[in-house]
Amino acid sequence: GTDVLNHLVKIPTKAVWLSVRNGPTILPTRILGVPLNLFAPLMAKLPTCMLDRLMALSERMTFGNLGKYHLPKHPDGVATRLIRERVAPAIDDGFVAALKAENVTVVPQIERFDGADVELAGGQIIRPDAVICATGYRPGLEGLVGHLGVLNGAGRPLFNGFEYYPDYQGLWFMGMVPRLPGVFYAARGEARRLAKAIKKRQAAIHPDTVQEYNLDMITTKGLRGV
Repeated sequence: GTDVLNHLVKIPTKAVWLSVRNGPTILPTRILGVPLNLFAPLMAKLPTCMLDRLMALSERMTFGNLGKYHLPKHPDGVATRLIRERVAPAIDDGFVAALKAENVTVVPQIERFDGADVELAGGQIIRPDAVICATGYRPGLEGLVGHLGVLNGAGRPLFNGFEYYPDYQGLWFMGMVPRLPGVFYAARGEARRLAKAIKKRQAAIHPDTVQEYNLDMITTKGLRGV
């Protein structure tokens, strides 16, 4: 939803209304002029509670109190949500400035649609030209592996990276768990560990025909070695 807003606020509109159920943790693209993704690998090593507080402090120092603009705050911190709900933090690229300039108006939660009218909690009625429902993402793996019992209730794999399921030791998943450093950065380390796991398993099954995997071919720009 924040990504949509980052683009939407850069075009002329008469009004933009924002209705959120749970306020996001919004982080800047840079901290003290340094891209945030350079700090992320170090921050990811911190305890969850400490990282929650650090991200909340970063948001407050960068943007101030966004509650003044009626943007709700989620009760859980960014690291906690990442672990519990697989929800990554939102990255600002113009949305917060538009919110402070009152080019975006935060409104209560949507209760129902009635023709062209949108009824909000408390009885307020708005009539937008378009409604964008940012409901998140699902991997969509049910049709492929749903019958194997390797997915949880949210449709995500029960294991990721070099981990495996006892009943399906030749089946692996990658990139299905959001990471604070980002998918591409995390993919490099995961791919190396996965390649070693595949090599170890192959050696156990076929000790005379072990294929050597070129781990140097695994880069953050492309996973070409596996």
